[in-house]
Amino acid sequence: MTSINNKNTVKLVDILKVIFENNKTNIISEETLLSLYYIFDQTIFASLEIIDKELITKYVFQPSNRYFYVVEGRKGSKYMCLIQGDYCSCPSFNFSVLLKSDSVYCKHQISSILAEIISNVKVVEFNDSEYQSQILSIESVSFKTPTHKQQHNNNNNNNNNNNNNNSNSNNNNNNNNSNNNNNNNNNSNNNNNSNNNKNRCVDNDKEKDNQ
Repeated sequence: MTSINNKNTVKLVDILKVIFENNKTNIISEETLLSLYYIFDQTIFASLEIIDKELITKYVFQPSNRYFYVVEGRKGSKYMCLIQGDYCSCPSFNFSVLLKSDSVYCKHQISSILAEIISNVKVVEFNDSEYQSQILSIESVSFKTPTHKQQHNNNNNNNNNNNNNNSNSNNNNNNNNSNNNNNNNNNSNNNNNSNNNKNRCVDNDKEKDNQ
């Protein structure tokens, strides 16, 4: 099997476009299938099964034209694929691609771009304002392994810690500002008292002169 290790220089889209250059129809030829198997090994069969079952939907957001693919999994799970961003929310991507580096792409990524090339993908359009909510919706039904969950919790904890640090920093700044204001007020009071004392002294001197 051909080894593809540099994800920064070899993109899934580029690989599949080269393979499909001689595939003139939407039907995958035997020669094309052999090429796919040579590169992706057994993963290609799982990807083709996803396409056959029509489990892929392309979410397109207007007017920016941003998009990502959503692949339906087992027991109601769904996974979000970013082809250009090299990301999938599935456990296999997290474990086999990111942690162990056994694979370059997961079956959901391969099937998504394959379905696009052979024009076998459903398209649903949304407004740009729904982009974040749709991502959260998909992530909420993505199956998570313990490692996936731990990584997600760590990210949340880091975000919470950052928010707490920012909050504490703001509180400290507010307290410092309050102390500075109090000091300014005290200085002002001291100045006023000093001026009052001076005025009393002047008045006393005038009284003595008059006497």
